Amino acid sequence: MAPHRFNFRALPLAVPRTAAPVEPAETNDESDELGALINGDFSTVAQVHPRLRFQAIGACPVPLRSSVMRVVLFKLLGTGVFAALVAAGSSDPIVVKTCGLAAAINAVAVVHYVLIWRIRLQSLNIKPLSAWMVGLGRNIAPGGFDAQAYENSSKLYAQEIAVDSLRHSDLIF
Repeated sequence: MAPHRFNFRALPLAVPRTAAPVEPAETNDESDELGALINGDFSTVAQVHPRLRFQAIGACPVPLRSSVMRVVLFKLLGTGVFAALVAAGSSDPIVVKTCGLAAAINAVAVVHYVLIWRIRLQSLNIKPLSAWMVGLGRNIAPGGFDAQAYENSSKLYAQEIAVDSLRHSDLIF
């Protein structure tokens, strides 16, 4: 006799099976997949109401830009903590010196990358710099995305100058 196989369809359901009303799906033009990827049409963020989405910036969406920086930040933080632990636990003076120096350099870099992450997350609330941040409210009118991206291009340019300045200052230390 064959062993009994589990099947979800054989489970008794308390609710009778009825067909759900199907709304006609919008057909997306897949000829511009790169543009749709940049607009965030393929992400779960596209399900958020346009008033709650970040304004168009004409580049990778804000959640993608900030998540990449978050990964880099926490990788840098982890290597700094590891270098500090190795320096604290070693009895070799050369290892203590090199790992202590690496931990100090990583500590400075972590502070800079926290600022970069805040810039990319559009959450830098320092008064003069907050004018560079992109607000909420995606324009969904025809041609509105491009117009909004054009309006925000100067803000994005200022953000990238600030990010490059913070990265370059890591090299100076």
